[in-house]
Amino acid sequence: SIAELCRGIDRSPVARSAECAKTVSVEDSFWNQPVCSLEALKQALVQLARALLNKLHMEDSRAGYERQPQTLRLTIRQKPEDGKGDTKRVGRQTRIHWRSLGSHAIHGHSNSSPQVVKAL
Repeated sequence: SIAELCRGIDRSPVARSAECAKTVSVEDSFWNQPVCSLEALKQALVQLARALLNKLHMEDSRAGYERQPQTLRLTIRQKPEDGKGDTKRVGRQTRIHWRSLGSHAIHGHSNSSPQVVKAL
C-alpha cells in the first residue's frame, strides 16, 4: 500500500541485477588544461578510448563473457566564456560496427583504440 511505501516498507520481490552494467563510461576533465587544438583533441579521444576498452575488458573478464556494445556516446561540456554559470552540454552518439573494426577492437587490445576513435 502507499502508506507502507511511505514508511519504507516494500514487499515486492527484489530482482537480481545483471552481472555487468548496461552502461560503461570513462571521463576526463580538462578544466585546468583545456583542449585547444585538433591534435590535442585527437590525443584526448585516443586516451579515453583506451581507458574505455580496458575497463570493458576488465568487466568482461570478471563476468566470464565478452560483450559488444551497440552504441557509443560522446558528451562534451563547455565551460562558459565568463567562467560563471552552467556548462553547455553537447552530445552525439553513433552505432558501433565492430565487424569493420575487427574483433580485437573491443576485447582489451589497447592498440586498436585509434581505430575506434577514427570510426567515430
